[in-house]
Amino acid sequence: MLRRRKKNPDAGAETDRTAVQPPPSRARPTMAERGAGAVAALGTGIARLVRLAAIVLALIIALGIAFKALGANSHNTIVSGVHDAGHALASPFNNMFKVDGAKATLAVNWGIAVVVYLAVGFAIARFVARLGAIRPLGRRRRLAQG
Repeated sequence: MLRRRKKNPDAGAETDRTAVQPPPSRARPTMAERGAGAVAALGTGIARLVRLAAIVLALIIALGIAFKALGANSHNTIVSGVHDAGHALASPFNNMFKVDGAKATLAVNWGIAVVVYLAVGFAIARFVARLGAIRPLGRRRRLAQG
């Protein structure tokens, strides 16, 4: 513990005084504080789910690119399922660019789809997380007033 000696101005004698103050007693959190915490936790949870969904969709499309580029057996159930799901997810980006070769065209167009899914998914997740962290206007006014 930190201790220092300080002269008592009245008596002129030295006394011991601790520099560390005991922690202030904190009452239980109010209903509003618990509700704000619950809303923030819900917003964070939803943001994590949105981020996870964007990552899963991007992985499906990326696997479809890899299977096509590496020449995987299209009669395999897993390969055909991933390719069909990737085709459905990346259909707005099909034929966006024409490159020499069907595999290269698919890789470029679906690669753009991966980037767009990740960017939009993470932006939505950030927006949802910030919505959960915003304090209500009345609470901000009370905090500003002291």
